[in-house]
Amino acid sequence: MRAGKSEKSSMEHKGTACGIFAVFTVCFFLVQLTRYHLAALAAFLIWGFFPIPLRMLTSYSSGQILFFRVLISLLILLVINLLFRFSAVRAAWRKWRTAPVNERRGVAGSTLLGAFC
Repeated sequence: MRAGKSEKSSMEHKGTACGIFAVFTVCFFLVQLTRYHLAALAAFLIWGFFPIPLRMLTSYSSGQILFFRVLISLLILLVINLLFRFSAVRAAWRKWRTAPVNERRGVAGSTLLGAFC
């Protein structure tokens, strides 16, 4: 019995996945991973796997889904910063509060200008 086209493509897909896994395994043992590497890996994994539950949202436009993904990512980063980097956030807030009004206006204006350009 000959393998059908779907079985052949499935076998090729498994070979590709095994090859990618092998490359990641070799890189994992050759490179000393830091917390920054792990954070980058986690960001890619979260961003990559996040669309899985969104398949149920096919009735929504792509713009709405993209806005939702960006908003949720922003909220997750805000929570992570407040939970794990609270001292750095507090130091930045103190620096902002003690800055002269002209400097605060300049920073706020640059931020808003950068957001809309």
